[in-house]
Amino acid sequence: MKQNPVQFLTRTALLLALMLAVQVLKNISPWITGPIINAILFIATMGIGLTSGIALSVIAPISALIIVQQPLMVATSYTLVPVIILGNIIMILPLYFMKKADYAPDFKMALAMVIGSVIKWLVMLALLLWVIFPMFPALPAPMVAAATNVYTVVQIGAALIGSVLAFLVWIPLKKALKK
Repeated sequence: MKQNPVQFLTRTALLLALMLAVQVLKNISPWITGPIINAILFIATMGIGLTSGIALSVIAPISALIIVQQPLMVATSYTLVPVIILGNIIMILPLYFMKKADYAPDFKMALAMVIGSVIKWLVMLALLLWVIFPMFPALPAPMVAAATNVYTVVQIGAALIGSVLAFLVWIPLKKALKK
């Protein structure tokens, strides 16, 4: 069932608004905001399509840079933002390919989200340790330690929790989208 451009834009805009509303709450823990944003990326990919998922994957770290003003992200924005964008896109691809194989059972969709979350974490960890930190050797040690935690441990946790949230929201949402 192909959706028309108005449906696509409206649904993507609604998820974008939700994502921005979560980011505006910048004093809330990344253990809350991260899973919600990852769930939004998964839901966009499942419910709207890959283009919507990619668009939101690109917008999320750019808007976070502007809204949240996290010190490491500001200091290394031209390298860290693309890493996060890449991680987000990599995270949603297994889900897209599983959904593209029509009539994939829900448990396979859940498995695809978990696989995407783990791949995102591995890619971001590797790029952070082997690219970002070597490019900025003067970063203070406390900032490096905090970044290692936020962009590795928190990323995998947020992505996996986001998978669960997306799965729980998707079950009733898919019925509503079919109507």
